[in-house]
Amino acid sequence: MMVVHRVRQLDQLRREGDMNHSLTDLADVVEALARECAGIFDLTYGGQALVEIDQHDQSYSGGIVQNPVKFCQEVAGIYLLGAGDYLYGTALSANPRHNLAFSSAALARSAYEFSAWSWWIQEASIDATERVQRTIGIVRSDIKHPGNAGQYGVPGERLIQELDSWANAQAFRVPRGTRKITEVIALMNPDNGPMHYKFLSGLTHGQLTPLLRIYDHVRRSQTDLECDQWERLLIASGAVLQAMEATCVLRGHVLPQTVVQLRELLDLFMSELTSFLDRQSGTWEGHG
Repeated sequence: MMVVHRVRQLDQLRREGDMNHSLTDLADVVEALARECAGIFDLTYGGQALVEIDQHDQSYSGGIVQNPVKFCQEVAGIYLLGAGDYLYGTALSANPRHNLAFSSAALARSAYEFSAWSWWIQEASIDATERVQRTIGIVRSDIKHPGNAGQYGVPGERLIQELDSWANAQAFRVPRGTRKITEVIALMNPDNGPMHYKFLSGLTHGQLTPLLRIYDHVRRSQTDLECDQWERLLIASGAVLQAMEATCVLRGHVLPQTVVQLRELLDLFMSELTSFLDRQSGTWEGHG
């Protein structure tokens, strides 16, 4: 409740044009956004989503999934739920009261990945055929990956067989695999996505250059360290917002007003960070 109250205070200050941001405030806003993912996931299927589901409702006799088209949309929703979960963790670990420097990067990276997969499946410009193809490709790549051998067992293999059989019956091209996550992110955010993801991945996987940079901030500059946390929060929340918007568009809903307000607050945080770095003549990996 404290977070909700603080977000309401920030929104009122935004309306009055009198804001004084802190990292704690930003973490509270991002935490509130993460909580909204479950509500987006629970939205009813309307709009194009319902049209696609109804078109193929009688084309499948049942099995592990009852309607492959709806299954694809549910997969996208599950990715959104996961993105919200990771975004929530990003907000908690970035909050200065925990005094953590590195962990929010790995959580932000996962939030970005999950958001990208959700967005890609639900992209507004594709039809049900492409949506099914993309999802089958993800399922096949995941289950067939050598590192996942034996983890899924018979249900995983049956799922591939059923989706393949249905796609073939509909004369869909059955993909052998899927795009790499780096390619999906580049499609979702062509201007800054690859740079964002490379930055977060470097910290997650222990690349020495970004680790030394953050360590130097830990030792020398609390301000720079907080800017690092702002960056991760804004990168991850921006990606999650894209997945939220894609879900609403596909299901025929407008973005909930609470999410709109949070997006407006995040835009102000982004402007403030950019202005601060411009004044400091610094460089920031989060904008190009």
